[in-house]
Amino acid sequence: MAVCFDGNSMKISYTQVTTYQRCPHKYQLAYVDRIPVPKTPNLHLGNVVHGALSFMHKPGNLALPAQEAIIAEFCRLWQAEQAEIPEDQRDSYFQQGVEMLQRHYAREQSHTDRRQTATVEQYFSIPFAQDDNIAGRIDRVDVLDNGVLEVLDYKTGRRMPAQTDVNADLQLAIYRLAAQELLYPGKTVVTSFYYLLHGLTFTAEHTPRQLEEMKAEITDIIGNIEKGEFSPRVDRSCDWCDYRSHCLVFKPAVVSEAERADIDALIKDLAELETLRKASKAEAKEQDKRYAELAGAILDWLNNAGTRFYATDRYRVLSAIITRTTYPAAAIKEILEPLGLWEKVLADNILKKKLDELLKKEPLSPMVKRQLLATGEKKETSVVKLTRLGDNEEEEEEA
Repeated sequence: MAVCFDGNSMKISYTQVTTYQRCPHKYQLAYVDRIPVPKTPNLHLGNVVHGALSFMHKPGNLALPAQEAIIAEFCRLWQAEQAEIPEDQRDSYFQQGVEMLQRHYAREQSHTDRRQTATVEQYFSIPFAQDDNIAGRIDRVDVLDNGVLEVLDYKTGRRMPAQTDVNADLQLAIYRLAAQELLYPGKTVVTSFYYLLHGLTFTAEHTPRQLEEMKAEITDIIGNIEKGEFSPRVDRSCDWCDYRSHCLVFKPAVVSEAERADIDALIKDLAELETLRKASKAEAKEQDKRYAELAGAILDWLNNAGTRFYATDRYRVLSAIITRTTYPAAAIKEILEPLGLWEKVLADNILKKKLDELLKKEPLSPMVKRQLLATGEKKETSVVKLTRLGDNEEEEEEA
């Protein structure tokens, strides 16, 4: 779904919101530049499994369809997707999908709790941030025994999240807002990820205050998109990003053999020094100066080569931008003193540390919190990030 502008309003999907949250530059490549990338086999399988589950949990059914009918629907949908999967992988993915549905069917048959499916593939478009709208589609909504509505989003991948990640997930927050404020006003709603391979449900634990904070975060994301702020965010997920070959961060350097030997030696020295600094913290201060010299030389080389990324056979270096925020004492005092909280962050030399603690511990309203954060003065600094190749494990993409 592309971003749509109508005057000063914008219509955006929850997928776009979460893509921007993860990496604004990936959002730009996918939804502004609209660079096409092929779907992975996992995504094709996810599409087919989602379709079969919609058939299985069709609202109004007094009982589940026969397992054979569900597998037959999976096979019908598979015919339209299988051509997009490499031939040598088709049988494996087909069998994986069938087994996933069979296990899910067995679990559903064994349930003792009573629930009724209210809807599947429910589309919504919820007003958000003035004239903007967020649109999406909910996989399934169940009515539980106690009348609570559970919004379910299917996951077909193997990797499961921590509960803290579920609580911070903007997709589930958007689902809950859409369900409570638009689709089912007045009803109690919970939102969950359901991992089909494992038969496990992860339910978000959102307090009203957390939802307000997440709404503020989504509002900020929409504002940044409208302003065209698309700086890259580099982390370990870059290694399996579909847009890596188009990313400005990973633009390959064009170097001579002599230059290559020089930069490879600098990187090797940096890696060895980093190991020494970790092994002996007592001597780290003595090594800081040499480390800064090596990092500075590598940054200069990357800038001159017109790239932010370079790899040897053992190491990878990346020129990353980190942002440090400082808070002016006078502005913080003006906000906190009327609330009787200024004394808690009074010492100027530890102002930022104390303010961070205050934001975590004190029941400040979202408005006050935003006022405090708005006083921050940001300073960007270029740093070298070094990775030993083989340290990162590959992440499985899913629908």
